[in-house]
Amino acid sequence: MSSKPVVYLFHGDNEFAIQQAIKEIQDRSASGGMGDMNVSILDGRNATLEELRNIALALPFLADRRVVILHHPLARFRRKTTGIDGTTNETSGDGSGKAAREAFLALLEEIPASTALVLAEYTTLEDVELAAPYSSKRVHDHWLVKWAKQNPTRVFIRAYQLPRGAAMARWIQSRARELGGQISLDAAGALSNLVGTDTRTADHELQKLLAYVNYRGEIELDDVVLLVADIAETSVFDLVDALGLRNATRAMELLTRLLEDEDPLRLFGMVVRQFRLLLMAREVVDDGGGEADIARLVKVHSYVARKLNEQVRQFSLPDLEAVYHKLLEIDRGVKTSQIEMPVALNMLVAATAADQ
Repeated sequence: MSSKPVVYLFHGDNEFAIQQAIKEIQDRSASGGMGDMNVSILDGRNATLEELRNIALALPFLADRRVVILHHPLARFRRKTTGIDGTTNETSGDGSGKAAREAFLALLEEIPASTALVLAEYTTLEDVELAAPYSSKRVHDHWLVKWAKQNPTRVFIRAYQLPRGAAMARWIQSRARELGGQISLDAAGALSNLVGTDTRTADHELQKLLAYVNYRGEIELDDVVLLVADIAETSVFDLVDALGLRNATRAMELLTRLLEDEDPLRLFGMVVRQFRLLLMAREVVDDGGGEADIARLVKVHSYVARKLNEQVRQFSLPDLEAVYHKLLEIDRGVKTSQIEMPVALNMLVAATAADQ
């Protein structure tokens, strides 16, 4: 027990990689038999320090360890500043004061070995200053990173950056091997061109391609051309995933990208379908069902059932019913010319990502 890290600090712009790292920790915890009973998920944009304390210091239930995941742990420490050019920037700083930082670090020091506290920050934790008199950027460790490095036996820290350029194609090949298959360099390059730096979408497409070749042959360029001509459906899944995580920035980025390439009415139909599937999957899960039950009762492919089983746990049934009600309002509003679809979709994403 004592040899395991107590605090895991994951940071960077590669949200998919961070989520995979968190899932590995959750899976290890679930192997003890208690599963979700010893997993708690909080959002630093609304959770109080006292709430975090009460959950993180609680003893695990019939298991060696509990997992507490805190998304956006530094949201309370951000402040908005106005630059000399009049622009407004959100920076990492003493937004809540030095005392608030010290209280947060003091709590981290209190975390017992029976808890694995995961801090998931979806930006790279660096402070950037202007180094006088040269006005060149100087980068140094963020205060939370400094604390982590001072506690190497208790804290595991890792930065996850999105692969760019040729690195993305290499990442795709590596990820294909992790999933039990192979993809040629040409095919990986083509897929990279289609998805950009979006590792989550690349992963979804890889799984689809590997299923197509039955995990036996190597994915070739022709396979990518045939199966990845339209990635809108996958991007809608990612959009809903971002909404479930209350990641407004990511959700807006995905919506903007989709609206550039997709007819708004078709996009709305795909969003409605995804939430309808999630509503049905939520009912299956609430009745004690799993992935196989979702595939059978919701009547979807096993691949889709697996994705629904993962995603539905980000939403409660009231959450999904509220979103579906908003979708019905959008449908009525557009049909009666009270609102245009792109505007309605933007409002939906903003409201859903903010709702708790």
